[in-house]
Amino acid sequence: MQSLMAPPLYRRLLGMLYDFLIGGTMASIVAAIIIGIFFARGKGIPADTPLAYSIFALELFVGFFYFQWFILHQGQSLGMSVWKIQIGDLRGNRVSYSQIAIRYLALVILVLAGFLLGYKILSLSGTASLGIAMLFLLVDLLWSFTNPQRLALHEVISQTRLIDARL
Repeated sequence: MQSLMAPPLYRRLLGMLYDFLIGGTMASIVAAIIIGIFFARGKGIPADTPLAYSIFALELFVGFFYFQWFILHQGQSLGMSVWKIQIGDLRGNRVSYSQIAIRYLALVILVLAGFLLGYKILSLSGTASLGIAMLFLLVDLLWSFTNPQRLALHEVISQTRLIDARL
């Protein structure tokens, strides 16, 4: 029987960093192509417009597609495979599409809430707001130290867990 022990926090963070770099690069390439098309036509994309928000939403979708495809097909993303981490439901079984979607949305909403708190409510700079967003992410991960099963907040919400695949 497979051990359901959670990986240590440093491996979770490094796996997330790898996945962010890969998924973020894919999303940025898609956005750059769209933005390039507008600039080639002599038009820019002003900030705080529906088009700008649509491109951001498309980037989030590309990130979601990256995660769901690898997790559904391999049980782990590329970053998880490097750090020997698997994802499962609370019993260690394969996760469903809806669990992946809930997991991803919970993280996105949490990070966006931190950013919007800084940027829109506290009127901080984009960089400072990004710092608040990362603080929200850290709180999410540190939640695992208060949970008996070492589940982060987004894992509690999605009924998923990370499993140390080295064991």
